[in-house]
Amino acid sequence: MNQKRLLVWTLGTISAGEISIAVKFTRSLSEEMFDVMYLIPEHYKNVLPPGTKCFTLDPEDNKHLNKEKITSLINDYSPDFFFLSDPYTAHFASAWTGYSYTDIKALGIPVIGLDEYDMKKFKRKKDYYGGKIVSDRDLIEECDYLLQDVPVNPLVEECDDRTFKYSLFEKADIDITNKKPVRQEVNETLGLDEDCKLIMLPVSTWESVNMHRFSILEGFIENLLELVLFYLDELKLRDKVCLLHVGKQKISYNSTGSVIYKNVKSMDSELYEKCIVSCDVFMSFNAVSVSLSRAILNRVPSVLMVNEKVLNFEMLEETVQKLPQKYGDIVRRIRIAYPFYASTFGWRKFINPIVENNDYYELFKTVPVFSFSKMKTAIAESLDYERYYSDKTEKLDDYIRLLMQLESPDKIMMKICDKQKELMNGTD
Repeated sequence: MNQKRLLVWTLGTISAGEISIAVKFTRSLSEEMFDVMYLIPEHYKNVLPPGTKCFTLDPEDNKHLNKEKITSLINDYSPDFFFLSDPYTAHFASAWTGYSYTDIKALGIPVIGLDEYDMKKFKRKKDYYGGKIVSDRDLIEECDYLLQDVPVNPLVEECDDRTFKYSLFEKADIDITNKKPVRQEVNETLGLDEDCKLIMLPVSTWESVNMHRFSILEGFIENLLELVLFYLDELKLRDKVCLLHVGKQKISYNSTGSVIYKNVKSMDSELYEKCIVSCDVFMSFNAVSVSLSRAILNRVPSVLMVNEKVLNFEMLEETVQKLPQKYGDIVRRIRIAYPFYASTFGWRKFINPIVENNDYYELFKTVPVFSFSKMKTAIAESLDYERYYSDKTEKLDDYIRLLMQLESPDKIMMKICDKQKELMNGTD
């Protein structure tokens, strides 16, 4: 087979997540059989592994200029396939690229789309934080071929002949044998004592982007961070614990006991991944976080914090008054909390179909973030490694074993090439 060229469209401007997911697929492709080129916003070019071919665009440039650049790239590179790491983002990026999804399809080049949330099986609308419902065009069905990354897509599920599941992680990404020296390095870098427990809570840039301009979201993440610190204080821990918040949000915290708060606005990817795999507890507000998946598969006790119903704290004042004053101060600032499974995006109902009957979501704790008792219990149990894994080790071992049995990206691309050849020859 002649070498095939793959042009990867990764055009999100507020998160590098789709780039990371695409890289986890393309990094395993044989260089002899596949040539890969990324089309990427200029400010994210350093997210790609060193040596990765890329063509950068400035989102601030005129869309007509960017469209000319993309057209010229396609003509020069002559790709055999387009890989859209997020078909919806590629479509919405037309505001600055000049290329809508319809324009991309019109080029006549086979489109491989990434279906992150099993939208192939579950047709549904997106329910954003605050109650806004968005019904998108079904771009997933319009792709010629689909890739489903695992996790968070269900691991065991039949696919049709144009849909392929692949693991986001290789065996080398899941290694618990070398944690001690990694943790020592992390402690030295962060200035932590050897006996200090480390809880990691990253908050992505997009989690502070109020896309629908809801006033109810102003300061929401900051209040949630304060709430987590409040729960830690309430545990009255004997051992020192450091909450490592990676993110640009600003909060003030005065330590009154054994809890240390450390905010790092950004980290290089190497240190970030070392913190994930070596921390004592990983916490997240996002059910589809790749960082959460990495922590779970590396046997780091993990807590997903969600909200499953609308909470009007003014109407719950009688209950709030029975709880510590600090809790009341925080939730009164929030006033009304809406359901969310994906942080400030909301997506409670949108994500729910892939949470149900999915073994992945049994590998960690999912806790309502506003439940005083449940949050305290979840954090306490997670800080006790043996207690946390008393009922999870066998499930996790089975999950990893099946995950590693998924077809490799090379094999998947070979199948796609064969199917495309059959289509071109009119034998399918």
